[in-house]
Amino acid sequence: MFHKGERVNVVGGPFAGSEGRIEDIHVKSEKLTVMIPIFGRETRVDLDFALVERIS
Repeated sequence: MFHKGERVNVVGGPFAGSEGRIEDIHVKSEKLTVMIPIFGRETRVDLDFALVERIS
């Protein structure tokens, strides 16, 4: 299970290779809102659970 504030690595989709911080968790739809730095600004991105992995 993911936790708000946790750091994750995006492993699929157009943002693959990016790191971000979980802003919100949508359990029913199995999506996360992740804040990813794009061009020096934090940007909200909604991603499926399967597209991210925890950073250990």
